Amino acid sequence: MRMAEGYVEVKVLGPVPVKGLIDPVEIFELTGAGQVLTRLQAAALRGATRFVGRDIEIKHLVGCWATRARAGASWWPLWAKQA
Repeated sequence: MRMAEGYVEVKVLGPVPVKGLIDPVEIFELTGAGQVLTRLQAAALRGATRFVGRDIEIKHLVGCWATRARAGASWWPLWAKQA
């Protein structure tokens, strides 16, 4: 249900035994559309997470932004290297 959180409204119907599974499966009834339209909005509902252990990367970003701001730039392009 976590992936659909905010996108839809549901009523919890409780756990139901499913043939072939040891544990019962929680089931839900779809009752309507949610208020969320984007993944960012859904994440905001769950609460944002902090950048933990990214001090070097954050310092680098802040330095880049400061350099661009001093140069009068009003926007900052970002590129990411794929790991």
